[in-house]
Amino acid sequence: MISLRDYQESAVARLRQSVIKHKRSILVATTGAGKTRMALRIIQGAVSNGKHVWFVVHRRELCNQTSRSFWEHKLEHGMIMSGRSRSTMQAQVGTILTAANRVKTMKRKPDIIIIDEAHRSVSSSYIKLLDACPDAIVIGLTATPQRTDGRGLGHIYRDMVEVQPMRWLMDNGYLCDYKLIAPPCAIDMSGVKTKMGDYDTAETEKAVDRPGITGDAINVYKQYASGKRCMVFCVTIKHSQHVCDQYNAA
Repeated sequence: MISLRDYQESAVARLRQSVIKHKRSILVATTGAGKTRMALRIIQGAVSNGKHVWFVVHRRELCNQTSRSFWEHKLEHGMIMSGRSRSTMQAQVGTILTAANRVKTMKRKPDIIIIDEAHRSVSSSYIKLLDACPDAIVIGLTATPQRTDGRGLGHIYRDMVEVQPMRWLMDNGYLCDYKLIAPPCAIDMSGVKTKMGDYDTAETEKAVDRPGITGDAINVYKQYASGKRCMVFCVTIKHSQHVCDQYNAA
């Protein structure tokens, strides 16, 4: 079994009690708290008890990334993803679209479904998968148990277990603390549509890929962090190239 920190052990134990009572529970863990590691422990325990578990993500890149992590910890598993042959292994990592399309034709349906980024699970593909497995235990993983479109998650999950608040993790040395600087910003997202709980990528790119917005970010970097390593989060590759060009020009 993979080793866990004390707060992770506590969270897994509380989640176990939650799913015994409610069957469908969501585990809330801030970024860096170890969601994948805790999920791995849950899967290891379930597999050792003869259960079949599916870990479902929404993108191929995440599927490959999760698979690598599982192999690093010696967890044998199959992959439910287009271009991959079907496997009868107890543990599976899959993309939601392929999992939803294949579930009715699989020889064995999952006893446990773990959904990564669970705030997405109100979309039709997730509902299709869950409807096909009415007897399965469902565990959602997310750092943000809310959606930008305001739709609730209560019709899917019946209980919520929080690992630890972000401030607790920082105060106890598990996450780095930070200083947050928020300069005035001219970004207007009022007309940007949402898809599956996130802003539409193409429309968001148009809203934020503007010289004035990037120029503000560059000026703040020069004022507060000049000469220090800097990471800038962008919407698309094209957007990141434009931002990079402006940083280099400055």
